[in-house]
Amino acid sequence: MKSIEFYQHWLTIKPVEGAKLSDLVDTTLFHTFLPGLNFENAKGLYGNPNNIRNDEHNQYYEYWYDDARIEVGREEYSDGSGNGIDWSLYSYPSKKSYNDILSPAITKYIDSRKKESTIQILNPDGDVQVLVHIIGKRVDYMIWYK
Repeated sequence: MKSIEFYQHWLTIKPVEGAKLSDLVDTTLFHTFLPGLNFENAKGLYGNPNNIRNDEHNQYYEYWYDDARIEVGREEYSDGSGNGIDWSLYSYPSKKSYNDILSPAITKYIDSRKKESTIQILNPDGDVQVLVHIIGKRVDYMIWYK
């Protein structure tokens, strides 16, 4: 790891240059989905979703697998420059411990006594590439950003 920052239940990791994301987190739990997919791309590659979920401003296409539920999400946002849409990629692993999903180089910094933890793995530009949300010792969900 190039650097690690701690803040309450957050852990931010900046990997060394050239480190592969798959060496830090089990990206196979996203199956062959890649960040940046929109609904049209997802349907073309994976067929109709098993379920479509909506909340107040967002919509998610769900694809169900034995080891994870994958969601392609259309999420609206508003910031100082206006409104927009992000295409998100979530994985909800089935009953996986963070020890099964994250590399030992990361897990050694997780305090398993905390009720929840959030791990951010940054890309070389310093933006969040993957976010892993943990409840107890179980990975609740992961988000892979473009």
